[in-house]
Amino acid sequence: MKKKTEYLPETGNIQKAAENFKSWLKEKNFAESTTYGKGKYVTYFLNYLLNENTNINQVAYTDLLDFVNHCRKANLNTAHINRIILSLRDYFNYLIKTNQLTSGNPADGFKLKGEIQKVISDTISKEELERIYHEYQVNGDNTLRRKIILGLLIYQALTLEDINKLETEHVKLREGKIRITGNKQKNGRALKLEPHQILDLQEYILQVRTKLLSKHQEEITRLFLTKRRPYDEHAGKPSMHKTLAALFKQVQKNNPAIKHARQIRASVITDWLKHYNLREVQYMAGHKKVTSTEQYKTENLEELSKALEKFHPLN
Repeated sequence: MKKKTEYLPETGNIQKAAENFKSWLKEKNFAESTTYGKGKYVTYFLNYLLNENTNINQVAYTDLLDFVNHCRKANLNTAHINRIILSLRDYFNYLIKTNQLTSGNPADGFKLKGEIQKVISDTISKEELERIYHEYQVNGDNTLRRKIILGLLIYQALTLEDINKLETEHVKLREGKIRITGNKQKNGRALKLEPHQILDLQEYILQVRTKLLSKHQEEITRLFLTKRRPYDEHAGKPSMHKTLAALFKQVQKNNPAIKHARQIRASVITDWLKHYNLREVQYMAGHKKVTSTEQYKTENLEELSKALEKFHPLN
């Protein structure tokens, strides 16, 4: 194995290659978080090639097999490796489209078998989530904004990316709905608002947000970004990290079982599947593929639990 110092001068070229790839992804309207992740995986792969003295133009199917073995030695699981390979497939397509590679895409059709489907665990009941929402104390403009965000997590199962992209025009108070824009990973959808959400959003938009905006000269259309914040170094957009950190700090103070926004989203989608059909939930969750929705189904887990109770009772 070569010493790290022998290929340090090349890391600048690798970084430049990754940045050019990410710029191309942005032009193709990939989400910011996806663009960042794919760039990270490509950087990892290019550094591996540098260690192996392999030129990107020489990469073949067998080289990818060797790379997979390298990933496994690094204790990466099958799902993780497949995500990297998918990013490499996009990277080779980029090289072909930009005339930097004349041969075919070596990652086409390359996927490891045996990928374990994600298991949804540590879900929170609908009743518990609603209790957390109603107990969240509002004592000022900032806490009202945080409670509205909490409600969008609990009642509409929005992702943090969804919330960050919301514009004031997406809130339809008269219709009692909120519109979520789609991207490469998720479909757009229009979701019903609860009555108390409508009242809080009305107060926030007409009073609180207007008051906060009066202190700033630039026009800001985002729903929750009422002033310029430090830019997210990964996403390249105004960051809501401080607002979200304050929200979860307060929620977790009295509810330590709440871990993160993804857990709330999983809990809500799991509950939806008990009341709506699969296609309805697919739409509400914004999933492009129905298989993404199916992973939240709990029937089999519940049946197994009942069987265990029957044959191995605890009392």
